[in-house]
Amino acid sequence: MSIRTLNVEKFKTVLKKFTCNNLTEFASLNFTDGNIQTSIRNMNGDVIIINKWPNDVILGINPNEELTMNFTGIPVRIIPTLNAIDEDETPIEIFDDKIWILSGQGNKRKAYLLFDDESVVENFIIRREPLDAIEYFHSMLITEEFLKGDFDKIKKIGARFNKVYLTVDNGILYIETTDKTNLFADGFIIPITEISDVQDMTICYDLSHITALMQIVEDDIDKRFTMNFAWLPEQDRGMIYTNSEDLSERYFLFSREI
Repeated sequence: MSIRTLNVEKFKTVLKKFTCNNLTEFASLNFTDGNIQTSIRNMNGDVIIINKWPNDVILGINPNEELTMNFTGIPVRIIPTLNAIDEDETPIEIFDDKIWILSGQGNKRKAYLLFDDESVVENFIIRREPLDAIEYFHSMLITEEFLKGDFDKIKKIGARFNKVYLTVDNGILYIETTDKTNLFADGFIIPITEISDVQDMTICYDLSHITALMQIVEDDIDKRFTMNFAWLPEQDRGMIYTNSEDLSERYFLFSREI
């Protein structure tokens, strides 16, 4: 088995992005000499991640070689092991069921990460690119001003509800946090834009889902992420599609019951 090189910090970044901050319960990583990609949904079907970007994580993969790694329990199994590695780059050996990580003087320290069987993630892999024909009623660039301004206020106030609403009312699109099932709930509402061609509607999302996604965006703000809003009448639910400018990162969040 040939020795490869693992960039530890970039591997942790991949696990964070390819699970959208652990919104999926597992990571399914497909490595080639040129790219890393995933196309997977979570167990509830309300989060889809389709990412593909250059492989600067595992060096030494041969042309036409393809490696698939499936991991569950990322925060409790994988990240603590990677945090125990002192080196930025370290030799690894990859087998059918695990990856050996060699570190320390003379590579005498050995950590190993077991792959989960493909059957664990088989039903959650997206076999085709979903929702590409969807029409969006509004799109907006996610700026640092939005993240540290309006969304930060929504996040602080909405922590006790875990609900964030996109509301269209009298031609104005709002972002709001409250609990619309409770007549006595407080709330906070911020106008986003005029939107005259959309009828009044209210769409509810898990605030924790959007917060996890916004952390991904904030960590890599230079990739210029756009947030696109849609209503899917045939499914009676809303969708937020967020993509980087180069389309290397694509995240789909679906709405919940109000």
